[in-house]
Amino acid sequence: MNNTSTMLLRRSICRATLSNPRCSSSLNNKRKPLVFLGSPQVSAKILDALFNASQSQDSSFEVAAIVTQPPSQRNRGRKVLPSAVAQHALERGFSSDLIFTPERANEEWFLANLRALEPELCITAAYGNILSNKFLNIPKQGTVNIHPSLLPLYRGAAPVQRALQDGVRETGVSLAFTVRALDAGPIIASQKVGVDDNIKAPDLLDFLFDLGSKLLLHELPSIIDGTARTKAQPQDDSKATLAPKITPEESWLSFDQDATVLHNKVRAFAGWPGTRARFLVVDAAHAQENVLELKIISTKVSNAQNAEADYVAFRNGALIFTCGGGTALEVLEVQLPGKKVVNAAAFWNGLRGQKLKVSVDKGSCNVTSVKTFVPASGQYKVVYVSFVSKNKRASCADYDEIGFLLEKFEVKVMVCTVAVDKTWRAIDCKGSMDAKHTLLNKPLSSAEGYIYWLDKRYNNGMALNMDTETMYQFPKPNDYLKNSFLTRSINMDTGVGMVHKQSPVKCWKVWKMIEPKTGT
Repeated sequence: MNNTSTMLLRRSICRATLSNPRCSSSLNNKRKPLVFLGSPQVSAKILDALFNASQSQDSSFEVAAIVTQPPSQRNRGRKVLPSAVAQHALERGFSSDLIFTPERANEEWFLANLRALEPELCITAAYGNILSNKFLNIPKQGTVNIHPSLLPLYRGAAPVQRALQDGVRETGVSLAFTVRALDAGPIIASQKVGVDDNIKAPDLLDFLFDLGSKLLLHELPSIIDGTARTKAQPQDDSKATLAPKITPEESWLSFDQDATVLHNKVRAFAGWPGTRARFLVVDAAHAQENVLELKIISTKVSNAQNAEADYVAFRNGALIFTCGGGTALEVLEVQLPGKKVVNAAAFWNGLRGQKLKVSVDKGSCNVTSVKTFVPASGQYKVVYVSFVSKNKRASCADYDEIGFLLEKFEVKVMVCTVAVDKTWRAIDCKGSMDAKHTLLNKPLSSAEGYIYWLDKRYNNGMALNMDTETMYQFPKPNDYLKNSFLTRSINMDTGVGMVHKQSPVKCWKVWKMIEPKTGT
């Protein structure tokens, strides 16, 4: 895109109040104005479908405005570029004055412009911003979200990735009205699809949004005339599961897990953040070992057995890794830091006879204390561990390296202090260690049979019931949640997530115990 187009997206232009937003000759007053909200490339697919449908002579709607994330630094050159949706809209000749890029969707200048448009409907698809009640009250027919899961399953920021990580055989896309609670609005329509064992997250996401665009156009007439509101079905909150945002720390692989678990994780994290592992390159001739970090690109579960379990084998064009439970994983493509993706054969040839060994460094961890809790169902131990990451950042590879502590102390929960960033992390040791850690800004405290703490990253309250082995997550009470709110829980044995209604009295009681008194 040229510099002129980039300049047109400056927020100073977008902030200008539209005295007559329908002044463009492309706007037809007989058609209902829709506002589209989206940011990444997959959202542009939905926008394109709306553009094409609105150009039909008998179309009942028009795209009156677009809301997207502000321009940001992207690519290796770190150039400030508009979002994929904004760039696509400009390429299609859409007026830059009608592309809004608020930092937050509750900014008054933005809400004033939205009210001036008098939208009949707002449509969201991976917008990436929280919508306030002030926003939701503006469109006459409400706001409809295209969510790539079969709601109420996988509510949250990463439904496709978490579904693949769980190894689901079926998923889909849902159209639902947006409410203040996370992805909890009434469902207008949904469509199921089967999931191939080898499909990766970017491909599945693209397919689901393509399917979602067709579903949206099919349901749009009933949404615009209001009949969809009456037929929409409320979600069963008791069946809800969560799909929290992916973090870079989750990208590390631990080969003591089952090969299927690792294969699913590689598929789920493909694209960003990817999956990584550390290895030792063993040069027996010179008695040297060098640490190597490798990005794992493509895999499949193997029936092959590796005679040398501690070392990586090469067979039939694939690297063979011995995994937990006697399983094996074939790695087909890898990538060295700063290099291009290569197939396993090219990488193996580059080793020039050196052996590859999975790196496990247990020396970086120290047990600082063991604390025992005695709930009604029996005795449990919580181990406090401190460690310093060698690369000066905490990562899940470090958590995997202290996995040997589990057998030694027979713990249900492990709590780690991270010396580098001085935060706390709680890890569910009965489940996947690299997927269930929580940042804390203060140590755990126990009361009434629960262990409570504050999740620093998302500012959520957390509570662990040691008797039922259930971990609860709930938001801080605020003006939106005075009368009722939902708490989310996950059973650490089964991994089943639940959503519960909770009283505000209980919530305030918990927050009184866990909130830092200094305000830090």
